[in-house]
Amino acid sequence: MYTLASRIAACLLLLPVVACKHGSPGGNPPQVNLDPNDPRPLFSIEVGDEIEAALIQQRLGLTPLRLEGRTLYFHDGADVRKKLADFGYVASQADPYRVYERVVRVARRGDEPALRRAGVTLINREPDYWVVRGSLGVLRGLAAAGYVITPIDSSEPRPRAIRVYVRTPEEAQEVERYATIYASGFAPGYDKERQEERLMVLAAEAFDAAIDTLRGLGYRVELIEEPGKGNRP
Repeated sequence: MYTLASRIAACLLLLPVVACKHGSPGGNPPQVNLDPNDPRPLFSIEVGDEIEAALIQQRLGLTPLRLEGRTLYFHDGADVRKKLADFGYVASQADPYRVYERVVRVARRGDEPALRRAGVTLINREPDYWVVRGSLGVLRGLAAAGYVITPIDSSEPRPRAIRVYVRTPEEAQEVERYATIYASGFAPGYDKERQEERLMVLAAEAFDAAIDTLRGLGYRVELIEEPGKGNRP
């Protein structure tokens, strides 16, 4: 099963290492390259599922860039589009500024809902900036609107260490959709009545956005103090 944490990690593996212009001695922040990763035209086709996408790759020599829902993005090569047409697929040219993405820092400015309305996906909150994922077009729009966008460092984005309290295996399975669980046990320090309810505590890791979701679903989530970092609000 793909969890939210694993999907984010997979996206990060697909994102390129981009060249950044370092800040000047005068204090200008480093800049993120918001140009497409590859100058070749992008195309897309609609497929039924991941299995169909894998079969197309195997039989036609198509090298997929990304499968997003039922849309498979790819670069043309070795008459791939012609071969696809022979099998009944209709390829459409795709906008690279909507397909290619970056994970970046956005300096805090205004409120978070305004940032989300711009079209980015929040990953983490830091004291002075947000870590977000967004398409090149959306990030360019943020920059044009005055947001300061800079590269993430080598340790980002970093999942938070958390405790999540559940009562049933089904609840634990739901939590696993949004967090990586690495230990579980009976919750300590509860009275007999709650112990009889078999209240369990899960030790896990999750990004801030996933923690928001778990709390919205009604789960009690606690942030664990991390050495050298202290408790986060």
